[in-house]
Amino acid sequence: MLKPKPATSNLISPLELNQYGKKSLMMSSRQMSWKGIVVEQYQISPTLSEIELPALSDHWLNLPMTQPVHLTQKHDGRLHESTIQKGDCIFIPAGLPSYWRCGVNDISQPGLHLYLYLKPELIE
Repeated sequence: MLKPKPATSNLISPLELNQYGKKSLMMSSRQMSWKGIVVEQYQISPTLSEIELPALSDHWLNLPMTQPVHLTQKHDGRLHESTIQKGDCIFIPAGLPSYWRCGVNDISQPGLHLYLYLKPELIE
């Protein structure tokens, strides 16, 4: 059975995602004008402990490049707890809002994350 596509009017773009949370953009591929993909590196503030994000128009791959951190995520009303670390990959499908909570005691220094945004039609 095919899933219905989400209403696009409620989705935010990856560029709008920059308004959420405490992070600094370090590098971006936006000036490269790649079709269907944007790659960005962010430094995440160690004071960021909890955030709820609206659904994105693009698929989102979050690649942590930092020390291990306890993470609680919520997608589709389900909680998932794990320890994320360098080498892990977190995938958030387009159209899915998300909730994130990090253990405050786990975050002692800014964390680096690589974000990849993929247009849904790129991987359909």
